[in-house]
Amino acid sequence: MKTLKNIVTLLVIGSVLIFAGCEEEDSTKTISKDEAVQTLNQNSQDLESDLQAMENTEGMQAIEVLASLTQESDPFASPTKSIGDEFLIGKIQQIMRPVESQNLQKFGSQPFNFGDHTGTYTWQSEGVWTEDPNPTDSIIIEFPTDTTADPLTNNAVFALSNYEETAVTDSLDNTVYVPTKVEASLTIDGTKVVDLSWNLEITETDGETVLSSLDATVYVKPFTYTVSLTQNSLSASINRDNVETSLMSINLNVTFMDNMEDVEKLKGNVQVHNLNFKGWVKPYAMENREFSSTDMTTADILDYYNEQIDLALFKYDTGNKIADVKFVETDTQTSEPPMELVFVFKDDSTEPVKGYFENIYQYLQQLLGQGNM
Repeated sequence: MKTLKNIVTLLVIGSVLIFAGCEEEDSTKTISKDEAVQTLNQNSQDLESDLQAMENTEGMQAIEVLASLTQESDPFASPTKSIGDEFLIGKIQQIMRPVESQNLQKFGSQPFNFGDHTGTYTWQSEGVWTEDPNPTDSIIIEFPTDTTADPLTNNAVFALSNYEETAVTDSLDNTVYVPTKVEASLTIDGTKVVDLSWNLEITETDGETVLSSLDATVYVKPFTYTVSLTQNSLSASINRDNVETSLMSINLNVTFMDNMEDVEKLKGNVQVHNLNFKGWVKPYAMENREFSSTDMTTADILDYYNEQIDLALFKYDTGNKIADVKFVETDTQTSEPPMELVFVFKDDSTEPVKGYFENIYQYLQQLLGQGNM
């Protein structure tokens, strides 16, 4: 998936959100550094708390239990059926989780035939599954959310009503099976805590596996995250029940080079709580420029990179500007050329961008990790 890999790389280029920013309008008010730093700290902490809360929801915890049970004893293993897959729930678990980075190699090397395994599977206290052939159009798994309870109670029901996979070749030339269509839900004590719809389209073009589109909606009570990805756009959001403003939203347009693989320009905005990044970046020009110390000084290189970005950060509620985002020279030896991306505040003082948004970087890696080949 070379095209998708390029998009993923560019979205997290420099390990920070450098696809944000915009030309400042004359009427825009710039807030003080003290207020800016307070806003940055609060919103970064809020997002980290949100992402952790998503991981600790009742639905996520139950899926974790189910994944462990199916790996301990594969409910789909049968000599009369096509090969089972004890990692099936693990694949679905990855789709549900927008926090940890991952790649296609984790999806598994065995295919799973949904039609061969429909029916109802029920966990027994002896650590085995009993099977009923009904229903014939879904996979139903009844299991306990507390495996230490006595007596054991199968209080959770996982329902998989549709599941399809596509075989692709990863960067190591291994064949892996990627979920391309998933419709599933999970109820606990009669209450729905997970609802999942996942549609991924993959095509083969001149021997290359290319993502055509991704549309997904994942509800893990009380959170909903959505993703819509094409070769020319990305939009995504995380929302919480009864909270009007999105916890996070992303809207980007992608302009490709003539080869339709390398990205010439990304333009759009990223909203995180009360922060709003807006603007554009030219990734190809930044990634493919070679510099020689004999013909360019560090100052020349910084000027070049800053010509490829137009970045700024605003308060979402008021529209007031918090800071510009620029490349500056650093005295550390961790990068070549020696530069880093910083917030430039109203008083011209600076703070590194990465220190505030490492958690968003990890989120974006996970968000598009399905295609990071």
